[in-house]
Amino acid sequence: PIKVSPRTKEHAMAATAWSCYNKSLAHVCFQISEKLYAVCEDIRRMGSAAYALCLLAKGAEDVMFEIRLSPWDYMAGIVILKEAGGFCSSLDGPVKLTEQCTFLAANTADNLAFVRETVLSVLGDERPYR
Repeated sequence: PIKVSPRTKEHAMAATAWSCYNKSLAHVCFQISEKLYAVCEDIRRMGSAAYALCLLAKGAEDVMFEIRLSPWDYMAGIVILKEAGGFCSSLDGPVKLTEQCTFLAANTADNLAFVRETVLSVLGDERPYR
């Protein structure tokens, strides 16, 4: 069995992507990344949401956001993350396995709230997946 880490946001390793399939969203991703970087230890880009979720599940990463993911990007990773004790949501609430969303994940409920607040501080009411 694998388990998420107990690290707090100040010691967290953040994971993200910068919307390579829609580069017009990159500026927003950079702004969110900059805010996360100011608090967290560092940021990683893996190129695969499923792989990033597995790293989060085994404790190698601690928080994650992606500006726009489709269900096939996160469905398998959610199962692994939840079994390891992690948390995930869309920006607007529970993840719906049939819709694109701004995807958030973390090792703890407190870190998930931190990621959500950080993303909302940049996006406000904008939802780039609509």
